Amino acid sequence: MKSASICAICLVLGLALSATAQVNPAHQNVAGRGYRPQTARAYQSTAKEHARVLNYYGKTYKSMPKETAQEHVAEVKRNVESAQKEFAKLDVVAKEDPAVAKSLHIIQEHHAKALELCKMADSESGKEGGKLNECCEGMHKEMEAAEVEHHNLLKLLKMESHAAPTKPVTAK
Repeated sequence: MKSASICAICLVLGLALSATAQVNPAHQNVAGRGYRPQTARAYQSTAKEHARVLNYYGKTYKSMPKETAQEHVAEVKRNVESAQKEFAKLDVVAKEDPAVAKSLHIIQEHHAKALELCKMADSESGKEGGKLNECCEGMHKEMEAAEVEHHNLLKLLKMESHAAPTKPVTAK
């Protein structure tokens, strides 16, 4: 009698575990080669924060030390490139789902624009009265827009989003 109860409990637990193992394809191999949504979010958030700092300095001070600009620009680039690698893991899902493909394309466009602004900021750093402020503001806006679209992507993938995106910066 006890062994039958134990077998029944094991059967129920086994069914519950197998049901939870059948997850969205985007969740598969999360610890391995699969897409890691929180990792992508961390890279994007870090890039956005460095862009925000650059934007703040650009609006607050007449000039920014070249080393400061280069340091933050390098971090924006590094984190955007890391986020891109994470999003690339969703290519298989995107081939099967046009809405996911569109969302990824939008994110990629924002990343590409942010990286282009990084190049411009690199060339403008250390110059007074240059376009560095515009580059930094644009970089920040692009990263905010990518974050909003990432939130939309997570909804499409039916992945829980733990933090709502911030509202995009509006031009003044």
